[in-house]
Amino acid sequence: MCNKLTRVLVKVYTDNTTIFLGQKDKPEDMKVCLDLFCKASMARFNSLKTEIILIGKKDFCDKLVRTRKFNDWEIDREIHIAQEGEAIRILRSWQGNGIDVQAKWNDITEWQACTMKLWSLLYPSIAGRVLIVKALVISLVYYLMTVNRISHTTLTAMEKSICSFIWSGQRGQMAWERAILPISKGGIGAPSVKLRYEAIKVGWLKRWWQPEPDRPEWAWVANDLMFQCARQQPKFERTTLSKWIGQSWQIKNQLELLPTSLKEMAKAVQKYNTSISGMRASTNQRLELPAFFHPYTKNKHIQNNLKVIVMKCRLLPC
Repeated sequence: MCNKLTRVLVKVYTDNTTIFLGQKDKPEDMKVCLDLFCKASMARFNSLKTEIILIGKKDFCDKLVRTRKFNDWEIDREIHIAQEGEAIRILRSWQGNGIDVQAKWNDITEWQACTMKLWSLLYPSIAGRVLIVKALVISLVYYLMTVNRISHTTLTAMEKSICSFIWSGQRGQMAWERAILPISKGGIGAPSVKLRYEAIKVGWLKRWWQPEPDRPEWAWVANDLMFQCARQQPKFERTTLSKWIGQSWQIKNQLELLPTSLKEMAKAVQKYNTSISGMRASTNQRLELPAFFHPYTKNKHIQNNLKVIVMKCRLLPC
């Protein structure tokens, strides 16, 4: 794993606090810190809303659920421990081990259908229906698509129901591909959840490729997973690779090791032929890139001639 990773202890946002405890951490030390914080800030943690998500081997998780003990800490009965496959709500997103968010998306699509059915009783105009969809039907969906992925089946069904609502269940006055265009380009400005989800994936790619120090820490984990899923022909060493997108080596995006979210981002890169490049990259910028799998290599067949060579070189010095 990349040595740039740092350990995360706590994540705080508004009134939500997420604490990460390691195998050797003492919960009593955590309690002392929280009590001191509450005295200084006059705040109070609601233990009734405390929930625990277990991360580790199955035997360890099963034992902790059965005994409710962790490093000499007896977990109170009022604290909920999430089971395998149980989703916990954190900042309006669903997190947990082995969870299936499809059930949550089914509830959302049912709520959307109910909302559109009630508004249909008022017989709004087409422009009014477009405004209703944007303001009431898909406003929450955009956030959930960012933090929790959505399946292609659900995405297609959602787009179809929105199209049916805008055209009052009848045949559309124009093709849907044109209806989603702005009014200035001949459309009606109808929202497309499919295009929005594609834009969300591209937005995650932009965060992934941000330069330091703005680069998120999860990007280093993603790079390491990408390397483990790299195609091993020709064979190369880890020291010859840095940023996956900054080089020309390929990955196997069908492996089980790669999470679904990274698979979707990798497919988005291939679909839109995305890469890090510049109109006029300076010589210094090009020299800072790795020597092997260089994106500015003029001879694209040079890598095919290195099948017998085991590349053990490190990055070029500046």
